[in-house]
Amino acid sequence: MDHPHSLERYQRPVLLIGIAALGVCAVGGFFAPAQFFRSYLFAFLFWAGVALGCMAVAMLHHVTGGGWGLPIRRPLESATRTLPLLLVLFLPIILGAGRIYEWADPAAVAHDPLLKQKSLYLNVPFFTGRAVLYFAAWIGFRVEDYPFGLLTMIVSLEAIFLSTFVMISQNRADAKRQVLADHQWKIVQTEEKQNEELLTISNQILAMTKAIHELANTAIGGAQPGPTTSS
Repeated sequence: MDHPHSLERYQRPVLLIGIAALGVCAVGGFFAPAQFFRSYLFAFLFWAGVALGCMAVAMLHHVTGGGWGLPIRRPLESATRTLPLLLVLFLPIILGAGRIYEWADPAAVAHDPLLKQKSLYLNVPFFTGRAVLYFAAWIGFRVEDYPFGLLTMIVSLEAIFLSTFVMISQNRADAKRQVLADHQWKIVQTEEKQNEELLTISNQILAMTKAIHELANTAIGGAQPGPTTSS
């Protein structure tokens, strides 16, 4: 088995890969900032979920005890040590909140009565304050010393509220897209109906033209004199 310190030789290559990936992200953020912040949020939630998930399992082991958690206790605690880095990596989410969340866009809030009603809770300063509070609790209290019941309850309530508002926001966005799609479909149906009416009128005009042409030919044929016979 390799010595644990043998992994140190991978630190520099991985660091270089991370710097290169950061450069690619910067380029993407310059050309497509909205998509960049949405993708960044997805990646941040993934890695934050790893750290917080390890913290939750460590909490469970401290509450229940037993030998099942001893082999994984140190890796779980090591994962929670990434929380200070996650706090730094949370800053782009705050800076790009207006491109991620509809409630963080003042123009959208000004034209949406429901967002105005929820603006006391859903606003960037309060969102930032909650994030700082939670990160301070996660970082300031050590897994070994803190009674995690209250912290677990706070985190759970925050997750419930955030998931609820995310679902509401997603449903509202889907409803808006559906209204727009219905409107566009009505426009297409109206244009199709108008095209059918124009085609019907064109066929009627063509039929009338043919009828007039036949009547004219008949009238010309009736007006021509017959051949004369010599005595």
